[in-house]
Amino acid sequence: MRYQIQDTLQNNIFRKNIVFGSLPIGDPADISLSAIEHIKTADVILVENHRQFSRLINAINYLNIEERPNINPRGVILQYNLESDPAHVDDMKNVLLEHVKNRKKIFAVSDEGSSVFLEPMSQFKSMLSEMRIPYQVLSGPNSVISAVVNGKRNVHSFYFAGNFQHLADKKKTFEEIRLLNKPTVIILKSKGLEEVIKELSDNFSNDWEADFQMNLSMDTEVHVDGVFDKILEFVYTNSRLWSEEDEIQKVIITLYPKGYHAE
Repeated sequence: MRYQIQDTLQNNIFRKNIVFGSLPIGDPADISLSAIEHIKTADVILVENHRQFSRLINAINYLNIEERPNINPRGVILQYNLESDPAHVDDMKNVLLEHVKNRKKIFAVSDEGSSVFLEPMSQFKSMLSEMRIPYQVLSGPNSVISAVVNGKRNVHSFYFAGNFQHLADKKKTFEEIRLLNKPTVIILKSKGLEEVIKELSDNFSNDWEADFQMNLSMDTEVHVDGVFDKILEFVYTNSRLWSEEDEIQKVIITLYPKGYHAE
């Protein structure tokens, strides 16, 4: 059975030359076997943050398990980093196309557990679709779905607003959320978290509640659900749980209209 699983896994590595995947937003052990094999065999690995990617690889290689995966990427690692250099994304598109022309095996990953949901991965996917270039999307850890399922409310449908720091027009996004009037998932960075939660509270506390989650599936997991005052109190009194200088650690918040019940 073990070797049968290994054969099945190997047969599904790079069925297309471009594969989209996601890295865990919480526990490194949540990474899928398929993602590990793609990291090992890719010619090119496209990552959001090189430091985060390296941390993850080191953490996985030192997991306290019987058979460690021993990941040693042999491919070129390229960083697109939408935060520090948004214009670099266009350069990355050209680099990506050049590698596609050379038939390189490309593994493009998001470090926010969301793969093609977020920019610029969704831009890359759209570009490939328009050019009719085939690609594959891996199943695996998805922080958005995990946050919704992990919540205390039953949710049948929701709106994903994306990464708060990447929103081009926050006012417009807030208006869309109110108009949709349905559960809304937003990914936040721990850096500047107090100011972000305060901004969300100022805009939604009258008619909405929220579910705050961080370190998903880890023994340090935090889950604060209820009115914004409760979440603000937690954030203001527990800043020791994250570093203001950490550009990597992520938090997920789900907004709910007050009195929400799944239909």
